[in-house]
Amino acid sequence: AHPGDNIQLRAGTYVGRFAANISGTAADPVFLCGTPQAVLSAGNAQSGYGFHLDHASYWHLVGFSVRQSQKGVVVDASSHVVIQRLTVSDVGDEGIHIRQNSTDNLILGNVVRHTGIYKARFGEGIYIGSAHSNWCAYTKCGPDRSDRNTVRANVISDTSAESVDVKEGTSDGT
Repeated sequence: AHPGDNIQLRAGTYVGRFAANISGTAADPVFLCGTPQAVLSAGNAQSGYGFHLDHASYWHLVGFSVRQSQKGVVVDASSHVVIQRLTVSDVGDEGIHIRQNSTDNLILGNVVRHTGIYKARFGEGIYIGSAHSNWCAYTKCGPDRSDRNTVRANVISDTSAESVDVKEGTSDGT
């Protein structure tokens, strides 16, 4: 994908390891869109991410579904990402995780349900930041400053851990 690209997912189940590490721009974000019938899946709830943004800012993930993955959507070291109207369900751990100093992201109007089916204690619906015990793994032993993220108007149910978990080290979120 390149800045300004608009990727439209057709209805169907796409099984694999889906990730992006190229950023859009403020003027030309990358769009990945689909209906709830377009499903990204790692194939099982014990390994893999449904979709992983890794050092990939200015993306808009809109409308599709993520199922049967260990983690639903993971955003690492990325900013100005919009996650909107996704359906994330039947995942092994957390549904949507924003971490590694990811800032200024918007998580809006998603449905997240049935999380933690692999490891119940990691079944958060939406997870912002990283626990202090993981800082050395993700942020060079410093606080995970996943700051100024907004979580709004999401429907979260049937989680095995917190519906929304905002970790120490983050600030200024809503």
